Amino acid sequence: MVDISQIYELLSPEPLSGDGLDCYYVDAFNGRGDNPVMSLKRRLLAKPAGKLQILFSGYRGCGKSTELNKLQREISDDFIVLNFSVLKELDPVNINYVELFVITMEKLFDVVEEYNIRINPQLLKSIGEWSRRLK
Repeated sequence: MVDISQIYELLSPEPLSGDGLDCYYVDAFNGRGDNPVMSLKRRLLAKPAGKLQILFSGYRGCGKSTELNKLQREISDDFIVLNFSVLKELDPVNINYVELFVITMEKLFDVVEEYNIRINPQLLKSIGEWSRRLK
């Protein structure tokens, strides 16, 4: 007989990704009545004009990050996706907007280098001026 501690050891609080996404993902949208992830994918692929802002909300462990990982996989041929955990990069207790901006810019510059993307020099100048004002 298996006891609860053995079962608990098999469970992971981390979102599904990679092979785990292939093996263990369960599409529960039929039971929910809609599929907001597929709706978001269609909106992204339709190249919406203006800004597209989406909020994923729910309790811990309900599948928000897993669904985003699945979406990332489905749109990765059409978009460059930057995916990183702020909680893994920064101290969540002492986080401020400057640190958040800096880590986001670092990650964006990594993507720019990886994909050999040219950045508008005026944008780089604006970022430099903004960072100097912080000192």
